[in-house]
Amino acid sequence: MESHYFKDIAPKMSLLASADSSEEAIAVLKQIIASLGYESEVVSGPELPHEGSNVTFRIAPSAAPHWTIEAKMAGGIARAHSPEAEALARIACELFGAVVAAVEFRSRVAALDEQLRAAISTLHHDIRTPLTSIAGMAQTLLMRPGVEDAVKTEFLERIETSAEAITAMTDEFRARIDALLTVANLPPETTRLDEAFKSAIAKAVSKGAEITVVSAPQGSISVRTPPNVVDEILDGVFAHFTAVLAGRAVAVLREESTRAPARSDTNPVARAILKGPAYPGYSLPSDLSKIWVPEGALLSSEQPEKLARPYHLCQAAGGSLQVYKDRDELVLEIELPMSA
Repeated sequence: MESHYFKDIAPKMSLLASADSSEEAIAVLKQIIASLGYESEVVSGPELPHEGSNVTFRIAPSAAPHWTIEAKMAGGIARAHSPEAEALARIACELFGAVVAAVEFRSRVAALDEQLRAAISTLHHDIRTPLTSIAGMAQTLLMRPGVEDAVKTEFLERIETSAEAITAMTDEFRARIDALLTVANLPPETTRLDEAFKSAIAKAVSKGAEITVVSAPQGSISVRTPPNVVDEILDGVFAHFTAVLAGRAVAVLREESTRAPARSDTNPVARAILKGPAYPGYSLPSDLSKIWVPEGALLSSEQPEKLARPYHLCQAAGGSLQVYKDRDELVLEIELPMSA
């Protein structure tokens, strides 16, 4: 005999399975759970509801463990106490996980496709100039074998310069693709940057660095960047900063608003800043965008190349990493987009 619970929710389960967005899936899941006699909260990322004594169940769907559904029995609905109702609610939660995982995967593929096309288009456009120059000079040397030695020398030097430019462009492309793939391969989780930043400072101080927090948010700051990516960015930035630090440093974490290009609205961003004196003779990295560090390469923390991977990860996550000097002090500035 078919369960009356299932008859009630079957149409909504089909609607959930066909949801095209996370928002739509959340709305339908809440309807299903409500029809089974529960009140529910559905959240993604670190801002999870606190489990209380009146919570009936709490699920992180196996297909999307970065989501959490918390349910408690709604007052006055006796059938919410049914084990069958709870079992169906749990099944709906697992279906929700599969649906949002598929939605997020499609979103990541679409974003990656767009960024890859942009990267390839930029490489194709930029590389044409040095290639055209090389081809033109080579053709001149072939068609005019009697050209003066001074001209030959100049042409060869220019060919060498163009070849170096092409190498730099391909390194930048490779580094950018590596970072894009790293971010795209992870679920689109949010991360408590305030907690990660605090932990990174504590770790640096435990190793002897003198870092004072001069500005920090009163509440939480969550960014639209997976935890693994945030950790890798902070690890690389702090490793380099503390390795070249020659005195007391200060740290700042704050929320700001930036205006989006070609748009009138503003986007909230989190900005983390480290500032302190570097040892004498320290040189800023020339151009982190053109540095590609092969996987497995051994780098000392003092090398500016240590910042290349964090730089490209920040770019892939929609943010930035700036390295500059303010008077005699080194400044490392991380910007990441905040979650809604």
